[in-house]
Parts: sequence; structure tokens; C-alpha cells
Amino acid sequence: MLRWIVQLFFILVGGALGFLFIPELISFLTTDAPAWLESPYAGAVLGALILYLLTFWLADYIVNVMRLMEETIVKAL
Repeated sequence: MLRWIVQLFFILVGGALGFLFIPELISFLTTDAPAWLESPYAGAVLGALILYLLTFWLADYIVNVMRLMEETIVKAL
């Protein structure tokens, strides 16, 4: 369940970052990009997809760190 929440968070953050930065990055890198690719919505989908793919590599590490922090806090109390 916790892994699913981490993946959902990454998708939302990726969509927000893609919405803000990917259209600017594409217009900076190329001058003849298709108009749909410079759309903020296409950037949001692309950013969400990129960070979703990164979750397969990073989600387990993040979940383990969160569990370690939780155990540390419980022991401190």
C-alpha cells in the first residue's frame, strides 16, 4: 500500500513538473517541434510517465527509508 502511495506521489509531482518545464525545454531544444508537443498538457503526461518509470527503481528505497524513520521515531518515544 505504501509503495502505491509513493508511486502516486511521483506521478503527481512528475505531471506538475512536466506541465511547468517540459514545454519550455522542448521549445528551447528544438525550433521545429510539433505544436502538440509544446503543449503543457503533453508535458504533464510526459513528465508523469517519466517519473512513473523511475518509481520502479526508486520506490522500494523510499519505502524502506520511510519505514526506518518510522521505527526510529517509535523507538525515540
